[in-house]
Amino acid sequence: MAYRLHIQTKTTDTRALVLLKKLHDLGFAKKVTKVHLIDVYTIEKEFKEEDLIKISKMLANPVMQEASHDSLGPKIFSHAL
Repeated sequence: MAYRLHIQTKTTDTRALVLLKKLHDLGFAKKVTKVHLIDVYTIEKEFKEEDLIKISKMLANPVMQEASHDSLGPKIFSHAL
């Protein structure tokens, strides 16, 4: 079975700001007002729930990031790529 692990920042993500600026430079300033980045890791192996939590937390910096698994994260967007 495959699991998806999601790592997202709790604070402003500089990578998202850079991507937003690039999209604005391409003429999408009115259509794109906010960008959120989530790092997604896919693991194809059977794991217990507590092991998935440990792996997710190991991949995240607890000061700046939060980890989750098997869900897409907060539904604060209208499109995902």
